[in-house]
Amino acid sequence: MLRVWTPAGEEVVSMPIQELTDVASLKKQLQKFCGLPRFRQRLLHESTVLEDDTKLASQMDLQLVLLPYAGSPEVQRILGAAQNGRAAEVEEILKLPQDPNLGDGQRKTALHGASMTGHVEVVQVLLEGRADTNMTDQNGRTALHYASGSSYVKVLRMLVEAGADVSLADEFGNTALHLASAEGHLAAVRALLQAGTCINAIDKQRRTALHDASENGHVATVRLLIDAGACQDVEDNDGQTAAFYFGRFCFNHMDTVFP
Repeated sequence: MLRVWTPAGEEVVSMPIQELTDVASLKKQLQKFCGLPRFRQRLLHESTVLEDDTKLASQMDLQLVLLPYAGSPEVQRILGAAQNGRAAEVEEILKLPQDPNLGDGQRKTALHGASMTGHVEVVQVLLEGRADTNMTDQNGRTALHYASGSSYVKVLRMLVEAGADVSLADEFGNTALHLASAEGHLAAVRALLQAGTCINAIDKQRRTALHDASENGHVATVRLLIDAGACQDVEDNDGQTAAFYFGRFCFNHMDTVFP
């Protein structure tokens, strides 16, 4: 039986080794008991810190030490690593340990950076490190805004599964659905609709996602939104419906899209 103790000598947990493979897998189990991700845990055996890839023996007594965040965070370094898909470096920085929710001068976090560039493995590491999916940058945009606007659908789904709010709007009132629709990212639009986003949300110009898709001539996206129940009668601040904008750029499709 493997036993884990606090520095004060209190038993945290005891479990059979068959449930575990290495130190990393044990830390993931310990997260349920200590409430902290593996990056903020240190396991010691006979005063030696064990690396995450260390194999465990059936009879071991380990000490669990929980660490506060580092006093000198490396915000720019982790943001650069996240944007460039360097998952191993991101993990190394999180093990300092560093708060994953610290932002740069524009309030962009590592999760923003990884999401806007579509680096799935980095996003996965950051979410494991308790990155906040609903943190906003100086433009009021979340990681979901960036993943949706660039059609990184796998990242989008990971964020939603981790608790990202699909209804949050940026400083201009744009939801993730507005951004995906404006770019004609059909798969992202479909994923957001499946996640329960408000299809008729309006931005600060009273424009819906249907307005944005229509003005940019994204026929397939317009059809998808209409089929999903988008209201065609909403007027923006200029008194125009989506059909008006669609007709300016896609007149040949008017009869089949806006009958």
